[in-house]
Amino acid sequence: GALDGGTSSKRIKPSTSPVYIKTLVNNQPTQAIIDTGSAISIIHSNFLKTIQHKKFIPISYKCQTANSTPLHLVGQIELEIKISNIKTTIVTYVATNLITTILLGNDWINSNHIHLFGDQQRLTIPDQYNRPISVSYVEPNDINHAATLVNQITLPLYSQTLVDINCQLKHGEDLIFEPHDNYISKSIFMPHTLVNIKDNQTKILLINAQNRQQILSQHTRIGTLSQHSTLSIFTTSTHTTNQHFDSKQHH
Repeated sequence: GALDGGTSSKRIKPSTSPVYIKTLVNNQPTQAIIDTGSAISIIHSNFLKTIQHKKFIPISYKCQTANSTPLHLVGQIELEIKISNIKTTIVTYVATNLITTILLGNDWINSNHIHLFGDQQRLTIPDQYNRPISVSYVEPNDINHAATLVNQITLPLYSQTLVDINCQLKHGEDLIFEPHDNYISKSIFMPHTLVNIKDNQTKILLINAQNRQQILSQHTRIGTLSQHSTLSIFTTSTHTTNQHFDSKQHH
């Protein structure tokens, strides 16, 4: 039945809890996302402007995020990442449209022997004597905004409908829309997507997968809009990028 479908849908969904930790990036405090779904580490170009840093190496790579949004990589930079007084260094990519200040991927995780314990909401990082130091995850600073329907909506059977959404934020770019889980059991699907907010409104695609029409009342909360990603931000890269990592590992 619908409930079974809802349960199985939830089971196969990727983790919706990104890992955030407090860190100093070249002595500038921020929250970093630790993302095991990303091959590389990435810093936002705007955040890079706020810190002292070494020489910026211009490059141009094309990458895709988990929802196929292009990620614009414009350079590389060597950074010091300090966690619990333990210093690490990493050459990160610089992106103009990352949805967080800095993302630490598998290049940083593996080279620094980081172990993540999701059930305990912590990770460990070895100190200079190779003793594992425990670091607790933190709640992200970003504010979530409710996404509600502007009007009552009738969804025809087996249809895709673009609907108007209200949110408290007046203007915003590249916000993540996440649907509420309870709509999966009703067979209404909404893709995770990046949206822009203008005058408190945006549009979201609703897909009715049932053989009957469904009605959603005005002001129904259908999901959440937020500045941070709750899916792996980075999943694929170009072949060129992969070759680059291979060559780096051999040197």
